[in-house]
Amino acid sequence: MTIAIIRLPTSTEFKFDPMMTVWEFGYWKKGWNEPDSDQHWEGAGSFEPWSIEKALDRAIELGFLDSSDREKVRLTCLTDGEYMFGSEETSGWMIEQYEDFTCTSPYPYEPVWMMVKVPGGNIYYCNSQATVCPTLSSLEVEELNESDRIIRSNLTLPEILNIILTESEKNPKYQDVWLQCLYAATAEDSYIYRSESNKWIQICRQFTAEEEAEFMSKKDNKLFDI
Repeated sequence: MTIAIIRLPTSTEFKFDPMMTVWEFGYWKKGWNEPDSDQHWEGAGSFEPWSIEKALDRAIELGFLDSSDREKVRLTCLTDGEYMFGSEETSGWMIEQYEDFTCTSPYPYEPVWMMVKVPGGNIYYCNSQATVCPTLSSLEVEELNESDRIIRSNLTLPEILNIILTESEKNPKYQDVWLQCLYAATAEDSYIYRSESNKWIQICRQFTAEEEAEFMSKKDNKLFDI
């Protein structure tokens, strides 16, 4: 007789990939249904792609979470998608997965990432005038090549982060930089850093085949804003 073993999910089996999911942290001083409820949201709720680690750090920093309970809350978030203390009638706080944050690159391992030199020596100047869109068409990549601004290309995102971050995945900033690069939609959202040679570098990626086809279709039909 054959006995079928049915493997049930356990609390340690994560539903969410920590490297692809963004989180928000929020707290309220009284029930959120009350007219004068004072709610405060950070991370994805304020359009920043926070990692679960950053959300936990913020909860501890503000005194909502004791460091001894960090792993318990982290496991709850990764299995249930949220952790909440309090309710709609009382004060409380919450960490939750943010589902409406749209990722511009569903293919983080494709070798389409590059490091682009940013002209100018001031970070404010970089952000406002000299940076490019973090997602680039083949035409835009060609223009950057011609202007000699691409430092490294045809890399995966992990390869780039291993270059720019000391200790690579052990670096506490690794997951947050990963998410910032992955979800960046505008030049202001881009990850920009100062290299050892004192130059500003922006992390960008080339369009996927599907995005390139959509871009060319819009270009041919003149659907871009002028």
